[in-house]
Amino acid sequence: MNYFIDIRLKYPYIQTKIVNFLNMNFSTEQLAQLFAHVLSYSWRDDGGLTRIAVKACISSNKAVRDVIPVSFEQQKEFPDRNLLRLFLMKLGRMGLINEFEKLLKHKSADVRFAAVHALANFGGPTHIELVRELLQDSDVDVRTRVQQAISSMSDAGYQPGKQEPVAESLNHTDYIIVRLFLGESIGISDIPVLVNLLRHKNAEVCMMALHALRDHGEDVAQTLFGELP
Repeated sequence: MNYFIDIRLKYPYIQTKIVNFLNMNFSTEQLAQLFAHVLSYSWRDDGGLTRIAVKACISSNKAVRDVIPVSFEQQKEFPDRNLLRLFLMKLGRMGLINEFEKLLKHKSADVRFAAVHALANFGGPTHIELVRELLQDSDVDVRTRVQQAISSMSDAGYQPGKQEPVAESLNHTDYIIVRLFLGESIGISDIPVLVNLLRHKNAEVCMMALHALRDHGEDVAQTLFGELP
């Protein structure tokens, strides 16, 4: 077995250091494409894929608030209100509510509604003035949700939802998942990672890993087991 692969499999904690040698600087367009994919899978994602997308922004030194609006425009069909609400709730749970200011001014009423909804659940008194600007919104549902949000966040007993902030950058497995979503080819040295991803809890990741392994054909067995007799 390739020595580099063998070391990585035996000592998974080395993966993060290995990633430092890779090109982790994804462009805003690539990150937007990643978020567009993650958004489309929101109904089937427990938050793990969303967290990887956020970590990709951290690794690339890009602000989520600059990426999300671009990702909306990359959707073949603009996501509906319920999907957007679910997606932004996941981001709010990751401590990213301060990234929503641009979304409150988005041209889509569904985006504005979803942003207000997430702020009402994870924000606080400091966000009241931010949403108050939408009391005169052109959409009646947005205006109603803003009134409810202000009422909730102004209440003395208000407690925002529990947040689990994302502080770390991508590890090596995350990096491969991002590249799979971006449609990039995966090298032979990462075949062991692809094999492990066949057991990933997300079905889309499993399928992408399977297709990537098929592209390598006979190289899979040779990389895992060495030259066969």
